[in-house]
Amino acid sequence: MPNLTEAKIKKLKFDGKNFKVTDGYGLYLLVAKKSKRFYCRYTYRKQQFDVPIGEYPFISLAQARERVFAIRSNLANGLPPLMTKITDKTFDEICQEFLSEFSDKVAYHTLESTMSRYRLYLQNAPLASVRISQVTPQDILSILSPLRKDGKETTAKKVLSLINSVFRYGIEHYGLQENPAYVLSQMKIAVKPYQTVHHQPFSREDLSVILSKLDDDDFSPVADALRLLPHIFVRIGELCSAHIDDFDLSEKLWRISADKMKLRRVHLVPLSRQAMAIIERRIALAENGFLFPSRYGKTDFISKCWTTTVFRQKTGSALSLHSFRSTASTLLHELGFHSDLIELQLSHKIRNNTAAPYNFATFLDERRDMLQFWSDFLDKLKSENDLFF
Repeated sequence: MPNLTEAKIKKLKFDGKNFKVTDGYGLYLLVAKKSKRFYCRYTYRKQQFDVPIGEYPFISLAQARERVFAIRSNLANGLPPLMTKITDKTFDEICQEFLSEFSDKVAYHTLESTMSRYRLYLQNAPLASVRISQVTPQDILSILSPLRKDGKETTAKKVLSLINSVFRYGIEHYGLQENPAYVLSQMKIAVKPYQTVHHQPFSREDLSVILSKLDDDDFSPVADALRLLPHIFVRIGELCSAHIDDFDLSEKLWRISADKMKLRRVHLVPLSRQAMAIIERRIALAENGFLFPSRYGKTDFISKCWTTTVFRQKTGSALSLHSFRSTASTLLHELGFHSDLIELQLSHKIRNNTAAPYNFATFLDERRDMLQFWSDFLDKLKSENDLFF
């Protein structure tokens, strides 16, 4: 049953947060700070879409209902829902529009990896200059097939996912009728299913050896990053992009902004004496504002790939840098620390209903004590191994 009327729409006011008011048949009004816009939600070929109908009052309620009726009529008769003129824009033009909107919704490192895939595999591909409505599944397979031939199944899956998102954007904003990427995503031969990789922790013995090998005469940015990582066990992307302005040396605290975090929330990292010694050295040497500047430019920081490469060269370990996180989790549990403290410091979602509502400063003093204990524990492990060097 319809819920909206012209009088009701005029009275609706933005109250500090966007909200929706539904009408019927998928029509709803989104009330934002500076606008009121009609949308139609529908499902087409097992995918859900929210298509913009128009801004009120330039589109009246009656006009919005007419457009929704046309969409529903097309669906009922087996026709494409949007019988509108297709844009002349190319795939690359639509892709860039999508990425611009996408950049405001995701964490920094997610955007960084997505942009990297765009530049490597899509920006200069033949389909980039093709009118988006004329892109075929074969055009997309010409990108995916070489990746699969090289054994890069996960990369192929992520590239296909990006292409699929671009077409969904085109359907919602430009009235595209088909999504060739969706067809491929339903084919088992297109990309093998992704298997989650669980990062194996280091054993105490291996960790002891690794710590000794990282404590060498190399004081380059990447070497110091590798020395610091075991003490704070953050994600490698968060570490590489650390900026000196994020550190409060008087409080011995690193505040990682929400846009850099996987969960899109501020994360506080208390700093032990050992971590402070490394950070203070790096800040004294900082040239471009980044704690670990890249040697290839004055406006960039060390890359995750290069940091992993140096780690494996120095230690001979085949495990990933993420293993420092799983190692810290495993050993801190064994050492008797409460699970909530460990999960909070790892910036994981807290499933405990009591702990979950707490803010980012929860148990800061307790976490500070835990990280100092952890750094002392690592020093002890390293010193035990140093006796054999």
